[in-house]
Amino acid sequence: MAPWRGRSSDAVPAGVFRLSMKIEPLAVTAHAPAPAVALSPDGTHLAYVAGEGGVGQIYLRRLDGPPVVTPVPGATNAQVPFFSPDGTWLGFVADGRLRKVSLADGTTATLGVALEMHGAAWNPDGRIVIGANTGNGWGLSVMDGDGGPQERLIDPKDVVASAVYLLYPTWLPDGDGVLFTTSSGSGESLNISVIDVSTGRLHVVLEGGGAARYVPTGHLVYSRDGGLFAIPFDAAERTVTGAPVRVVNDALMGFQFEPQLAHFAVAPSGTLVYLSSSGGDYVGERLSWVERDGSAEVIEGLFETGSDPVSPWGPRVSPDGTRIMFWSPSPEQPTNTIGQSGNVWIYSLESEALTKISIERPDFFWSIWTPDGVNIVSIGAETGSRAGSLYSRRADGMGELRRLTTAEEGYWQQPLSITADGQWLTYQQSDQGRTFDIWALPLESGGPPQAVLDGPEQTIHPAISPDGRWLAYGVLGAQGDQVYVTDFPEGRGRWQLATNGFAPLWSPDGRELYYQQQTAEGPIAVYAVEVADAPTFSAGRATLLFQGPYVPSIIFGRSYDITPDGRRFLMVRQSEGGEVLTNLSVVVNWFAELERLLEPI
Repeated sequence: MAPWRGRSSDAVPAGVFRLSMKIEPLAVTAHAPAPAVALSPDGTHLAYVAGEGGVGQIYLRRLDGPPVVTPVPGATNAQVPFFSPDGTWLGFVADGRLRKVSLADGTTATLGVALEMHGAAWNPDGRIVIGANTGNGWGLSVMDGDGGPQERLIDPKDVVASAVYLLYPTWLPDGDGVLFTTSSGSGESLNISVIDVSTGRLHVVLEGGGAARYVPTGHLVYSRDGGLFAIPFDAAERTVTGAPVRVVNDALMGFQFEPQLAHFAVAPSGTLVYLSSSGGDYVGERLSWVERDGSAEVIEGLFETGSDPVSPWGPRVSPDGTRIMFWSPSPEQPTNTIGQSGNVWIYSLESEALTKISIERPDFFWSIWTPDGVNIVSIGAETGSRAGSLYSRRADGMGELRRLTTAEEGYWQQPLSITADGQWLTYQQSDQGRTFDIWALPLESGGPPQAVLDGPEQTIHPAISPDGRWLAYGVLGAQGDQVYVTDFPEGRGRWQLATNGFAPLWSPDGRELYYQQQTAEGPIAVYAVEVADAPTFSAGRATLLFQGPYVPSIIFGRSYDITPDGRRFLMVRQSEGGEVLTNLSVVVNWFAELERLLEPI
């Protein structure tokens, strides 16, 4: 395929006009898991998600008259808006359920399970295709627009061995072909493909890019490298017929683990809407100290625009409380390849010195301290590898890198917790995000890893209590994430702490357990549960400590920590920055401009 080309957009065709809309802050700053905007087929109505986190209230705004904005009934704690072909219904996901609402009278209906939603589209014949975990792993499923059973269309492994997610499905004009994006578990965009629902025939359209839509001009429009591209496409033959052209330069890309997602929508009538990355000073994630009452203090001087490191992931406070460790993607890498280039950093709270830990070969990601604060344990991966093993080295960067495990190809091992005596390390193992189990590695004896929780449940985020007797962990389920405690290492008993929570964390004295929860309004909440272990384990009621615009933990790691004295939490505050978060660009009669941009040079 020829390299993409471009053309100046200064000369706008007659009938094309643009407007910039100031609206409530969108829930897309870096953590919305799917496009947060949608257009009705006739281009007269815009639906968008507003909030401080990955979900929020969905609003509807008219584009063909007075700018009336109304909340969509029942669409709180929601995401992924999409319209029915006649524009009378709006679909969305809320609390792990696929739902629809009548825009005429507000009638709502629940259609089915949809966890970790990554796009949906409505066919003129009434069927809906969704890219989500429907309770049995990630993939594409088709269901009737009135509800009923979900028919599995295709699983990631059926596309390419390294695929984990199938994202952003849309229908082609014949109502049988479905366009979708294939991704590895590390956030690498593998390809854009088409599958025919009637025959199951699979066809790769192009490599790289994501969130492709077919438009009536005979092109695919898709996102890549901070912009939108168009490429000629034969919908009947399912093949591209020309070279890509960059047609939008300032589309804001989404969450770093979402491959090539730009938040945009195109109506068949010719209207384009997208979240713009221009017009305002962008402020990325910030490390913050947060007291139990919610008062917060940002740690200044880190993560300036374009700097290295670019953002903090998996922050951990050292056992003596004097240092902070985190990992960050390399600024030289596109954010969609975050899993292919990472470094571990240590920040001294006393000297304010920031040090990159020298790594000879592997890229380093999620990391934890050893109890004495001398060493760190990290997941490391050779560049381009699809296996992540455990490594250890001194926190001052001296000495040799020591391999602790050797993961099989396609498996990741994230370290999460070490007993206070340094005897055991617990980690979660996943086949690139398809399934999750918890394992333990005897550090002192040097024995082989042992399975702790490797049953049918998807178990994540192991956290060992300070006395080493108990293991808290999370379970991914169709009814939402849950938090449990079991005795360690035997695992004979089990106690449930939360039915809607994730990422457990022990207090330093072992008397409390904390967990995060996604609130209906969008912010992340932190809860505390008092626990006791005599005569057996018991837990009290959960108490809300605070909530705010903080980065949620994800299935691959915990995003917050607590100081050794237990007085305050280390949180990652979400991106913020004025117009970057509120600037929606609308282009009416965009197809006329698109055709001009695609004319031969």
